[in-house]
Parts: sequence; C-alpha cells; structure tokens
Amino acid sequence: MPTTRSRLRRHLTRLLARRRGSAAALRDLEQLNEVLRFSLLFTLLILLPVVLLALLALRSIQAEEIVVDAGSEQRAEAITIQVQDSLRSLLDEFEDEARASMSDGDAALQQMQAIGLRGAFRFDANGELVSPFVWPGPDDTWPDTTAAYEQALTQATRLDREGGSAETQRAWERATRLATAPAHHAEARLGAARALARANDPRADSALVLTANEFPTLRDRRGVRVADIANTLRADLAERTNRPEDAARIRRGIVDHALAADWKIGFPADGFVAERALEALAGTMDESARKLALDRVRARASQLYEAAALADELRVASKRQGAEGEFVYTPETKSLWASVAWKDGALAFAFDYDALRAELQHHVVDVANRIDSNLSAELRAARDTVDGTLARRSLAPDLPALDVIVRNADPTALITQRSRSGLQRRLVIALALLAVSIGVFAAVRTVGREVEGARAKADFAANVSHELRSPITQIRLKGEALQLDLVYDDADRQAHYDAIVRECERLSRLVDNVLDFSAIERGVKKYTLRAEDLGEIIVRSVEACRSAADAASLKLAVSLPDALPVVWVDREAIGQVMTNLLSNAIKYGSDGKLVEVVCRITVDGAEVSVTDHGIGIGPDDQAKIFEHFYRVQSSEVRRRRGTGIGLTIVRYIVEAHGGTIAVQSAIGEGSTFTVTLPTQPPKGAGG
Repeated sequence: MPTTRSRLRRHLTRLLARRRGSAAALRDLEQLNEVLRFSLLFTLLILLPVVLLALLALRSIQAEEIVVDAGSEQRAEAITIQVQDSLRSLLDEFEDEARASMSDGDAALQQMQAIGLRGAFRFDANGELVSPFVWPGPDDTWPDTTAAYEQALTQATRLDREGGSAETQRAWERATRLATAPAHHAEARLGAARALARANDPRADSALVLTANEFPTLRDRRGVRVADIANTLRADLAERTNRPEDAARIRRGIVDHALAADWKIGFPADGFVAERALEALAGTMDESARKLALDRVRARASQLYEAAALADELRVASKRQGAEGEFVYTPETKSLWASVAWKDGALAFAFDYDALRAELQHHVVDVANRIDSNLSAELRAARDTVDGTLARRSLAPDLPALDVIVRNADPTALITQRSRSGLQRRLVIALALLAVSIGVFAAVRTVGREVEGARAKADFAANVSHELRSPITQIRLKGEALQLDLVYDDADRQAHYDAIVRECERLSRLVDNVLDFSAIERGVKKYTLRAEDLGEIIVRSVEACRSAADAASLKLAVSLPDALPVVWVDREAIGQVMTNLLSNAIKYGSDGKLVEVVCRITVDGAEVSVTDHGIGIGPDDQAKIFEHFYRVQSSEVRRRRGTGIGLTIVRYIVEAHGGTIAVQSAIGEGSTFTVTLPTQPPKGAGG
C-alpha cells in the first residue's frame, strides 16, 4: 500500500507540475489531501449513518404498510361513547355553575361565562318574565291619534323650530287640549316644556319636573320614556344656565333610575338615555365609578338586544320545565334553550346554537382524531340520513335532536391515502438524504474555496516577490554599470539614470499597491477629498506611464474635453487608479497598437475610459476580475506576471469616492474600463 500511495503521489505531482511548477504542485497536492481527508471523515461520520438510518426507515414503512387495520367499527363505537360522555361532562359543568349562580341571585346569573351563553332569564310562578327584563305593558304601546291632534302637533313643532315663544306655547296648549290619550297628552306637555327650555324660560324647569312626575312610565312614539326625556332636558337646561351641580345631580338621577328600573324587551332607548347621561358626566364624577356604571349600562343594553332577538322563543321557554332543579334542553331555530324549575319559578338559559354546536363539533373531531385519524365524527340532526355510517349514537336526553355519527373520513380514498402517506414518508427520507448531500457538497465546496484562497495568497506572495525582484535587478544592474563606468557616453549614462528612475517609480507603485491593499483589507484606508483638476491628474498619470508604453511599443492617446468640471477626489488615490488601469492596458495590450484615455462630461460628474486593443476578457471572468487575488485563467495572462490586487484597489478607491467602475471586453478585441466620478462635494469633504 505505501508503494501504491507513493506512485499515485508522484503521478499527481507530475500532472500538477506541468501547469504550476514542482513547488506549487507539491503545495496543491497537500491541500488536495486535506480536502480528501475532510470529505472522507464527513462521509464516515455523517453521510453513512444518515444513509443507514434512511434504509431502516424505509424498511419500517414497508412493515407498516403490510399491517392491515382492523376493528374500525369498534373504534367508531368507542368514539361515540367518549363523545357522549364528554358532552355530558360539559353540560354537568354548566349545570353546576348555573345552580350556584341561581342560589346567589340574578347578578350572578348575568355574570356566567358558559360557552355560547346569550342570556339567563327568570320567570315567576305564573310564567311571567321578571329578570333581567320584563315584557312591555299596555302603557308601552303607542295609541292611535286623531287627525286634529296630528295637525295641531305639526303646527306646534313648526313654530317651535321657528322660535316664536308665545305663539309656540299657545300651539302646544291647543295640541294638549286635542289629545285623546294619556300618551298624547304627555307628548304635548313635553313639547311645551321643551319649547320653554329652548328659550331658557324660567318656567321651563318646573314644567319639565311636572311632566316627569305626572307621566313616569309613559313613552313617546319613539319608545323613549317621557320622564327620561324631561329629566335630560332639565340637565341640559341647568348646564346652559350655569348650574353644573344641578345638571350633574339630575344626570346621576337618570342613571340611578335606569339601573334600578325594569327594562322592557323591545325598548332599547332606556339604555341609550342612561349612556348619554354617563357620557355627559365625564369630569363631574369619580371617573372609576363613571366607567363602572357605563360598563353596566352597556352590558345590560347588549343583553336587552339579545333578549329582543330571542323574544319569540323566550315566550315559551318557561313552559319547558322538568322536575325541580332538573334541566331540559330544547334546540330551537335561533338558540339552544336549557330550562329548569327553581323554587317558586323557573329559569331559561339561551345558548348561541351555532357557536355551541361549532364548539361541540370541534370537541367531537378532537376525540375522533385521538382514537383514529382515519375516522370522521360529526354532529347531525337526529332525522338526517347519512350513508357509510360505522356508528351512531343519540345525545339524548341532553340534546335529543342531535346524534353523533362516525364514518370513514374518505372510504373511497383510504387506500390511496395510505399509499400517499407512505410516499410522503419516502419523500421526507429522500429530502433528508438530499439535504445531507447538499451539505456535503457545500462543505466540500467551502473547503475548496478556502484551499483556493490559500493558494491565491501563496501565488500573491510569489508574484509580489517576482514583481519586486524585476525592478530591483534592473536598478542594481544600472547602478553597477554607472559605478564601474561601463557606459559609452553621456547619453548612455543619462539612459541608465532614466532607467533607474523608471524602475524606482515602478517599484514605488508596486509597494504602494501592496500597502494600500493591506490597509483596505484591515479597513483602515481613508481618503481626503478636495476639489481637483481631473484633467491634470489624467495627464500626469499618462506621462508617468509613457516610458512603459514606449518599451511595449504601444501608443498612448489622450482625449480631454475643453471645459472639464472640477471633481472632489483624493489626488493621489485617483492617480493610483489611472496608473493601475494604464499599467494593465500596457501589460495586456497588443504590440504596436493604441491605448486610449478618453474623458467625458456626464450629467452627474465626469467619466474616464481606458481602452486597449489587447487579449480581452471573457464574459465569465468580467464579474470576478475585481476580486482580490483573482487572475484570468488563460495562458496569455499567465505569461504576464501580476499580483491580482490592482483592480481590487481600483474598485475600492472608486467606490470610496462615490463613483462606479465598469468593464466592456471581448476576447481578442481588447477591454475598456470606465470610471465615473461625481462632481458634487460629498458630505464632510475638504477636511
């Protein structure tokens, strides 16, 4: 085995050395060993156990599919029994709470929180409703009127709106004389007193008091008690005539009377009058007491609304009574009623039938799901016929109109459902395997990226060393030639000096790039932006690169507009951008061709383009060339040494200035790098 491993290692080393050299090949081989070792450990510790577990799960599914479910009817019967027992327990809880509340009085009955309870009503021994409301009496019915009375009432109302006080009072007196019933008489008297109150007449208060005392129970044609209207008008009059204490006292009296009085079904105005009085008492009585009273009035008004909606069924509810303390349940159209004889009377509890049935149905479904999810249970009317029933049980004697039935959830699709369930489980296992596979792939890819990053950093160090060695060697050779006086004449000596300066500048640019890249990586690179002449920066950068272009047999052409705007930039940084772009254009441009630098004025700033006619960049590489250490993987590029950080520095500098950089290129046709810079000064510039 060691011999085979050694042979394989030598073979791989030779293959890798053809592209990257022996030293790089050995380094790549070590990195490949790390990747393979990680992949092997991941497979043995994670992937293989997951596969084994998946196989065991598949076998378990197959075993489960072989087992045939039996005893569906027995399970269905068990469901009906449990449902009946559960409903009996639910009703027992309600009955226990109701008996305790009946013993505590009417207030406790109105505070019961049973599911779906719409109201609790008490009847006396004669079957008359006594709590929490009473039925309307003869005085609550508006009697028929005569034409003469209606005509007089219309005239008095018109004069009242027009504001003629004396004439208005005579019209109301005429209407009072024509009244044929106590309710008409009360309406006319109230109208006369209201007219006096509107005119702030001193007689108004006594007239309103007299009206309220004379007609304490009569109602107007809208169903509002005349006494309540009169007292409300008195309170408003007292407030208008700067008697706030009297107004508050009268309104409190209205509220106290409303809470103590027997509200009548079908007349919601009693609650409205009390609520209006409480709203007007804001700021004149204890706020907590006012809110408590307001809550009581609104709760009672809500109960009155429910009672009015159930009036037809409520009239017969007291007649459904069993033995003392025994509840009788009767489902009606609007509500489910629970009636019970109690002491010298009876009580009836109204439940919202739909809400109660929905709650019970939810409970039924829970019971069925606990026993067998393939069975369906529901509440149905006792007279309904249902096909495919496995078990059926009446809920009598508590709810005799309802049965609980149990059947297969979908008999025709039961086998299909089981098959689908098995398929879903297999799919879950497959997805788990896929997720693990994706995780393996992602992990290997991440490790590969880390290895590639390490390789790129190693290449970067090697490239920087090579780039540094080249100018140093040239400087040393030229310096030694000058030191030994190995020159032909003064022109040759000057050429040596120029070469030394040129290589020093090249060395300086390389060192600046490395230092800037290090600062960028650490996040500490800063720029000072000032108003600068972009044309001057471009010209200086071009001139600095002209000798390198001449050495590569390339021509540099510069095109600048006549009136180039001032840009806010860091002069040295933008000069470095231009130098890096020009160096790349010279390095990868074709011999004997042109490198063009074009500057244009845009709406928001200035645009500088550097174009070469060299080897070009492929579409896949264009999105990556601005990444650090990245170099295009082609033989043409590999023959030209580079560090892989120049364009990264360019992108960082341009974006730090609020600009953008883009590239357009095609293989064999050259590349154009375009930099846009804003002319507006950024916030904080010039510091």
